[in-house]
Amino acid sequence: MDAGLAAVCGALAGSLGTIGASFAAGWWQRESAQMAVRADHKKEQRQPRYDAYKAFSSACAELAEISRSHGTEDEAFQIARTLENEVKAQWVEISLLGPAYVLEPANALRASSLSITSTMYRASRAGSTEDGDSPESRQRITDEVYESFAQLDSAADAVYRDLEIFASAAQQSIEDDGSRNKDRPR
Repeated sequence: MDAGLAAVCGALAGSLGTIGASFAAGWWQRESAQMAVRADHKKEQRQPRYDAYKAFSSACAELAEISRSHGTEDEAFQIARTLENEVKAQWVEISLLGPAYVLEPANALRASSLSITSTMYRASRAGSTEDGDSPESRQRITDEVYESFAQLDSAADAVYRDLEIFASAAQQSIEDDGSRNKDRPR
């Protein structure tokens, strides 16, 4: 009876080992297939995201450069309005392409970029209420102009600061190849 029990126990252990090995192999195949699907999905997303991030960043940087040039004339203002529309359009692309962790830096960059045209407009109006006939009036005009230039520089600084933060999040998004399980910490 002991030999029979040993044979049954051996067969049972062998069966459990086979079942365990089959389960592990099936689990590994499922994980591998999921990683491959995630990687393919990320690969398909990478180029559209790259293009949207690049266009958005470029438009924001160009707005900052216009602000740095202290351009308040009509031509500079029209260029800024065109770039402002580009920033708005590219922000919509980014909001749809994601991922979610890129949206907060994109929102901050959008807000600081869109403030430039209004700052340029206010700068173009600097000194317009003064007559310029008296020395005090000329000094107020000069002070307003210098203050408007400081505001333009400050607006450009904000764009560049937000651009660095956005670029970091965008790089992280582009580098994500999808091989990591979303449930696992990085």
